[in-house]
Amino acid sequence: MFKAKVLLVALAMVNAPAALADWVLENDSSSINFLSVKNASVVETHRFSALQGTLSDSGKAHVVISLASVDTNIDIRDERMRTMLFNTDLFPSAILDAQLDQKQLAVMQVGQTMVLPVSFTLELHGQQQTLETNLQIIKVENGDLLANSLQPVVVDAAKFKLDEGVEALREVAKLNTIVPSVPVYVSLHFKNTQVPLDSDK
Repeated sequence: MFKAKVLLVALAMVNAPAALADWVLENDSSSINFLSVKNASVVETHRFSALQGTLSDSGKAHVVISLASVDTNIDIRDERMRTMLFNTDLFPSAILDAQLDQKQLAVMQVGQTMVLPVSFTLELHGQQQTLETNLQIIKVENGDLLANSLQPVVVDAAKFKLDEGVEALREVAKLNTIVPSVPVYVSLHFKNTQVPLDSDK
């Protein structure tokens, strides 16, 4: 009897994650990019290479960004951003949470596209702010969902207490200016985890 109970508990733990989300973020086909502007006119594109996330059938989206995965194509700059800007030892991740319209997601057909206004929270560097954007949602083969921001989300460094870090980066790089407001572009691929009952249909 005891062994049977242990087995049932183990099975419940194994099956629990699948019940929490209908879609899981595909890191390799997702991207979060941001632009930096230095010396008033030099624009560069950077990205985070490690993302995790889920989207539940109730429309709750949760995305975790590894700040240590920042990629600017310059190793020393990546290290400075990790230590001087993000302080990844204390704040390893940024977290996005949003509630999408569950009813609209439920009726989407493969090949259909819709635009949803979304209000979401961004937790970064120990601070939390509510931001807004318009997401283009596309339902593709196998029930996967693609979510792309239609305009950049502007993140103000000062609102997340990152302005001192921006200034430290400016000084160490001997730049005249670094613009503290950063446009962020999001493209997310959520893979459907639900197996169709009849794959031929």
